[in-house]
Amino acid sequence: MRKAGMTSSFIERLKHWALLTIAGLIIVVAFQNQLAVTIRVLFWTVDVSRFALVVVTFAAGALCGWLIKSLRHESHPAIARDAGHHPSTPADPPPRDVDGI
Repeated sequence: MRKAGMTSSFIERLKHWALLTIAGLIIVVAFQNQLAVTIRVLFWTVDVSRFALVVVTFAAGALCGWLIKSLRHESHPAIARDAGHHPSTPADPPPRDVDGI
């Protein structure tokens, strides 16, 4: 029989190893994508590394998704509450005709 402290210790060590692995992968990706790319928007030109471009793009997408979700929840609480229910499937099956008429 295991003690609760031993299980939580194992989970903590697993979390630490997972974070170290993710951090290591991020460092490897950053070093492999140091090449500068040129971004041109209208009359602005910016040189930035590929890794920075990926990080900024991911952050902008996450921010947009969070804003859309929070705005949808504030303006339509019923939609946010029923977000898991697919509209094409009925909540209750239709009543069956018992007499066969």
